[in-house]
Amino acid sequence: MTTWQRRSYTVWGLLLGPIAFVYALGPWIERTWFPVVEPFVVTKTIQTAGGVYVSGWMDKRREDCTPIEGFAVAEPEIGLPAIVDLEFLERPGKQTLVTRSKGPQAWGPWFVAAPQDAVRVVARFRHRCHLFWVTKSEYPVFLRQPSNDVIR
Repeated sequence: MTTWQRRSYTVWGLLLGPIAFVYALGPWIERTWFPVVEPFVVTKTIQTAGGVYVSGWMDKRREDCTPIEGFAVAEPEIGLPAIVDLEFLERPGKQTLVTRSKGPQAWGPWFVAAPQDAVRVVARFRHRCHLFWVTKSEYPVFLRQPSNDVIR
């Protein structure tokens, strides 16, 4: 191996190493220290036979993030999680995601078509905050309370 080849490997390592590091850890760092929304608080939950109505408030921290996709995932006590419908009822007739302004604000009501056996429902969103990757967020919207019926 010639000196030129060894130097080219070093140069490529110095160039591609930091890029690979940023792409490997960047999404985790962004999700942990620079969230799109924090906190996300559910203040009202109404269970129906067809699902759950939820509403609350949140503090949007980053104004430069545009929502790409939003959906809910219902997790049953036994079995695999399933994607369920998430309807934004605060804007009747308009189901497109809207870019919200920065700061504290109310959200909802949202309707989540969760099955009766769901013990936990989370809303998952994907935002485009910059050119490098898509920012993913997950917010719990429903947690079934344990039953008081104890069999002895």
